[in-house]
Amino acid sequence: MKKISIPCIAITIAIIASSPFNGFSQCDYLFDHDLITPVATPLVLGHTESQDGINMTTTEFDDGITPALWYNNAIAAPVTATSVFGSGNTMILSLASAIYDLSAHACADVVTIEYFDGAGIENLQVNGATLYINEFEFMPTMVAPGVTMSVSETNFGPYAIGTLTFTGAPGSISKILIGGQQFEVDDIRAFDSSIVPPSAGCFGGCDVLFDMESLSAGHQWGDVVPSLTADLAFPGDVLFSVGAVDLYIDELQSLSGFVGFNYIAVDNSMSTYFGSPQSITLNNTCAGFDFSTTPADTVCLDFIDMGGHEQLTVNGSTFLTPGGYGELMGAPAMLGGVNVTVSGTSLGFGFVGTITLVGAITDFKIGGQEFWIDNVCIIGSAIAAMSGSTGHASMIYCSLDCDLGVDNGSQAIGNQWGNVIPGLNSWQAVPGDIIFTEGGIDVSIDELDSFLYPPNLYNKIEITTSPVSTFGIDEVMHTNNTTAMFDLSAIVTDSVCIEWLDLGGFEVLEINGALVSSPNGYGQLLGLPSALGGTSIQITGNPILTIVGGIPTITGYQGKILIIGNVDSLRLGGQEFWIDNLCVSESPVIPSVCVGDLDDDGVVSVGDILILLGAFGSTCP
Repeated sequence: MKKISIPCIAITIAIIASSPFNGFSQCDYLFDHDLITPVATPLVLGHTESQDGINMTTTEFDDGITPALWYNNAIAAPVTATSVFGSGNTMILSLASAIYDLSAHACADVVTIEYFDGAGIENLQVNGATLYINEFEFMPTMVAPGVTMSVSETNFGPYAIGTLTFTGAPGSISKILIGGQQFEVDDIRAFDSSIVPPSAGCFGGCDVLFDMESLSAGHQWGDVVPSLTADLAFPGDVLFSVGAVDLYIDELQSLSGFVGFNYIAVDNSMSTYFGSPQSITLNNTCAGFDFSTTPADTVCLDFIDMGGHEQLTVNGSTFLTPGGYGELMGAPAMLGGVNVTVSGTSLGFGFVGTITLVGAITDFKIGGQEFWIDNVCIIGSAIAAMSGSTGHASMIYCSLDCDLGVDNGSQAIGNQWGNVIPGLNSWQAVPGDIIFTEGGIDVSIDELDSFLYPPNLYNKIEITTSPVSTFGIDEVMHTNNTTAMFDLSAIVTDSVCIEWLDLGGFEVLEINGALVSSPNGYGQLLGLPSALGGTSIQITGNPILTIVGGIPTITGYQGKILIIGNVDSLRLGGQEFWIDNLCVSESPVIPSVCVGDLDDDGVVSVGDILILLGAFGSTCP
């Protein structure tokens, strides 16, 4: 029974004038195919569907070779336990295309489309302009007059999962034709970027965002000849500010002892990779961010590394990379008392990635030789501590502020379950058996059932010490060709996170019955989709480097999985795979919005009056 608190009340009659909600709903529209009834028969050519003011029409596919156009198969298919892409329903386009008419949403200046590319080439046409027939990454940035496109793609084995982002003036993106050969699309979203806050890789909206869009293209600061587009600046000089956060220029240190100081410039050449028109390039310099007056607890940014060495400094502690690109992936997991996560992908001629810092951050510097940064997203510690919009666990990213959790501390090192010989610390168990309960959460053992590598595997779960000093706390769980299932059905969660260590083989992740699996290798979890089982997921990690023959060699990966949403069940495991520190943040109780409903039954009635009279005349503490 809920405890009801009756405050001291001054009896007042108030008239509250309502006003429209000023939030995402004003201009944020989504076509997710979930309202289409899945049927075995493909949709006919010209079939139309509408959702959230967006109209979809099936149409033909042009392979660029045969004179005739193709229309093979267009069907809304439900996402199943073996699907690697989408949520709810996705639209399968097999030698077919679909047109999404967005003209009803003139408020939107950004449209995003998520896709799965199984094989073959794609079709893309925006606003009836040029029809492009190619892979998305080889299409031009300017896909229609006034509309630019950026491509963010992650390899998934021989396939690819990605997101297209179209940007233009409000109302300039009215119609998009998209199709492929072995191809799926989902979640066509149109929104006003000035209302919907960019995430820039962080866990929600930014309190301060350096998106570089208000700067003059081509402007330089540093060791330059002063002019209308160039300002002479010295190390430590503040170049510009957003809110109470200053961005200053500084020298670039290196492992060889070389100290660089050239310039910072506003640049628009990397919009395809950043997903926004402007960024800043750091040419033998560092960009510093001063949080001394407004401490932050989360900072993340996008970067592009085209060569040379880099510097990462947090709270005075510095990590320097050797020459090359992508070397920031070797950053330590902790720097200056702050958790550091670097993720990204090779471009072939460079590296695109994201850096996320979580902890008490007062000063931060990043720099390089052929180096760009954008979308520097800052969450202030005071605001983050109070916010429950995306959950406590997500705000502090798997720290110790958890409502519930499993850290394996209830189990003795050496305990094992599964296909094992029974003994003092050894118990035979079949898939589905509960092996222990901790923090009110049942933990079960199950098969490792990757759809990429049948048949299913089943060996054991064992409690061990960590094989890597930087991973886990005390007891950790080794899933040896098995998975561990965490039953969270009795908890309404708003975020869940868990730490992982991958020393080889493939892995399985299942959320609310929706399953994906990774290819063999180290760190392949990083390539899994960003949505699964009705939740949003963010998987981050760093390589484990071992010196082999004098050469730094990747011998594993460790990281964290963040899940935002209601998780009823979480299943995770692999071959040479460890997990620890499951952290669960419960969804906050939403108070009644019915004024006077003191017993919270949805009705203002005699019962509420009796509660008030029962407290009438009480002295408030």
